[in-house]
Amino acid sequence: MRIWHVLTIAAITAMLLGGQARIALSQMPTTKPAIKDKDAKAQEKKDKDADKDKPESGEDESAKDEKDKKDTPQPPSLLGKWFLPLMIGMMILLWWFMGRGRRKQQQRQKEMIAALKKGDKVTSIGGIVGTIVEIKGDEITVKVDESSNVRMKFTRWAIRGIGAAGKAEN
Repeated sequence: MRIWHVLTIAAITAMLLGGQARIALSQMPTTKPAIKDKDAKAQEKKDKDADKDKPESGEDESAKDEKDKKDTPQPPSLLGKWFLPLMIGMMILLWWFMGRGRRKQQQRQKEMIAALKKGDKVTSIGGIVGTIVEIKGDEITVKVDESSNVRMKFTRWAIRGIGAAGKAEN
């Protein structure tokens, strides 16, 4: 696995964990904790009674709600509504990049197999090295030993490489 694969997976994991933290912060209660002290409860009751006695200053309820919303701190947003689409896009991009090298290698293999001709020195997937003597459709006859004239038959897909490149591809 290449280093950028590892780095991309680490970045996605960090973003997902950050998203989980954002969700946990947004679900935290914003109400005041319950007051256990009797004197504090009495003081709170007095404050409510005092608020009832005050005359209305002309502000309606919606203005008070907007003012309260501005005063309360908001949890940090990790790209807000764009988080999930961004994660899905990054996963698709990662999947595409990871498969690209494999597709290129398969394409090169197909081109190499299609270009086989009589006289090419080939290496099989089993490591047998020889020279192509005959090609009939999907079957290739390879001469393995010159002195005793040993020949072997392979299918096209069993050829790993041509010439020196075939030996080096381990």
